[in-house]
Amino acid sequence: MILQHPYDSPIGVLEISFYEEKITSISYKEKNYKEKYKVEAKKQNFNVNDFKINLEKKFTNNSIKNPIVAKTIQQLDEYFDGSRKKFDLPLSFTATNFEQKVYRELIRTPYGQTKTYGEIAEKCNSPKAARAVGNTCKKNKLLLLIPCHRIVGANQKLVGFSAGGVKNKDWLLNFEKKNLEKN
Repeated sequence: MILQHPYDSPIGVLEISFYEEKITSISYKEKNYKEKYKVEAKKQNFNVNDFKINLEKKFTNNSIKNPIVAKTIQQLDEYFDGSRKKFDLPLSFTATNFEQKVYRELIRTPYGQTKTYGEIAEKCNSPKAARAVGNTCKKNKLLLLIPCHRIVGANQKLVGFSAGGVKNKDWLLNFEKKNLEKN
């Protein structure tokens, strides 16, 4: 059974999904997600007060029983406080061979830097597949862990981002650049 846990981030609520000690997705949720999550917590007989604390981002690793969720939250906290540049978490997802190549290249894109969809396509030995790279980014279920927000259009323009739109992509890129300048 796949389980979920909310994470209140600077770009909005993220939902961490996990199965058998592996992260299956980190996805962006709409603005009213917090209320929906509380209703779902009641249905599943979870302690709603615990979820209220979690949703306010006041939880600690000790309050989370599943170790993979605790580790994920810790690493997300470190990312958003600027101290983590790469994630080290066990992942479980399915992807075609091409998508796997794209995801590997996305992960290789350095923190605070950008590459174009065309550059990623070339690295995957498919130089005419920039649009397919964009579609793969759109399907990315592991927000931040596979950093598709670092991929931009051919003219360096911000285009598309399924996690709250270009404003969130812009926020993440500026956040990373500022952290690089501090260090």
